Amino acid sequence: MAPEYYIENAFNNGSLLDWHQSAADTICLKLAMDRERFSPNAQVTHFHFRIHVRQPSGQQIRLEIGHSGNCWNNRPEPCWIRQERIAFRYSMDNGLTWQEADAEILRDDPAVAMVLTVPAESPCITVARLVPYTEKDLAGLLGDITACPDVTLEEIGTTLQNRP
Repeated sequence: MAPEYYIENAFNNGSLLDWHQSAADTICLKLAMDRERFSPNAQVTHFHFRIHVRQPSGQQIRLEIGHSGNCWNNRPEPCWIRQERIAFRYSMDNGLTWQEADAEILRDDPAVAMVLTVPAESPCITVARLVPYTEKDLAGLLGDITACPDVTLEEIGTTLQNRP
């Protein structure tokens, strides 16, 4: 089976993940956990990636997100399972407009925690748990507030490369 999809995550705020296409319409995803330094605490609470579609057809793409071993205060904590509803967003136009959909939570499946379904209507579909806050959003906010007389913008530090 030739892959019909490619998952891209190498962009600003893209989620670290592993993936493979397991069937013509199904992609299995394993999300990497966020870890607290010097602690056993780890969790998966967000995702952000793009699906590149070889031939957009309008058919549904099934995204199966595997279980992760969340840990809080040294206690294992199942990921997503206690949620009653998990909404996610997808965009067919590179994040200009977003649609909301509900994930299917699989409480009794030992391998898959939840399933997201998106239509393959575009060559590139962006999928996210929440709509990402981008540098463009920040620039817009800064542009709006700099005109306010009560606002002062101050640089509080720089990066190792001496960028603000």
